[in-house]
Amino acid sequence: MKKIHYGKLTYFDIEAMDKKNTMIVLPIGSIEQHGHLPVDTDALQVETIAERAVKIASEKIKVLVAPIQAYGYTSITMDLDQPKDKFPGSITLSVETFIHVVTEIASCFVRAGFRRILLLNGHGGNYQLLQVAARKIRDLTGAVVAVVNYWTLPSPEEMKEAGLEEGTLRHSAEWETSMHLALDEENVDKSRIGKDKTALAAIQVKTEYFSRDELGGKAFAAKSYFPERNADYSGHGVVGNAALGTRQKGEKFIDLHVKKLVDFLLEYAHWEYGKI
Repeated sequence: MKKIHYGKLTYFDIEAMDKKNTMIVLPIGSIEQHGHLPVDTDALQVETIAERAVKIASEKIKVLVAPIQAYGYTSITMDLDQPKDKFPGSITLSVETFIHVVTEIASCFVRAGFRRILLLNGHGGNYQLLQVAARKIRDLTGAVVAVVNYWTLPSPEEMKEAGLEEGTLRHSAEWETSMHLALDEENVDKSRIGKDKTALAAIQVKTEYFSRDELGGKAFAAKSYFPERNADYSGHGVVGNAALGTRQKGEKFIDLHVKKLVDFLLEYAHWEYGKI
């Protein structure tokens, strides 16, 4: 039986394999408040999608999924200049620590002989720091490294076809709620879904220069950056309409994310610097 989990290999396995042509997928999540969803939402979702996609892609390419880096950079859901958080439970690494941890993990893969790494991101707050880490990894090791937010791989049209009604992906709203109902329903607090009436108003802004909490949407191409926190605009840590979430939608969203990630893995396996 083919092994796809890096953590299940012995050093004999690693020593014997074709490491130069084997990709490592490192899923990176966060532990943060998600209103009615558990604090491991981002970690569980990216880990699941990574494992399922690697299993499928491994039929055509050499690829392994690494143990998840569950802790990320999530100060957006915390109030670090205050004695306590409005929405407790989030755990964040500092900017410097996060970049160091990711860089050092990847450097160890390179030291073991691997040269192609994918930093698969499962949390919006990690993205810019992962870009910095990827640059450092290349500069320090020469490895081929890429960063992907898994949720940006499907197009808006594909997400709509899968059942998305909100139009964009938001923190703890339709999209994340649906996927967690499909993955871990027993730990979703259904009694609180849709109770945060400020969640819908939080989406609205009165300027063309800024966009709030649109994962993979305008927020990643906004004309300005404004370091708001979740507590500045949300009553219970949610942004958007979680009441639209269903288990059936979640299963379709997950299947779509896995399919698109498989497509990316098969292509990325052949990328080289300057030759894409």
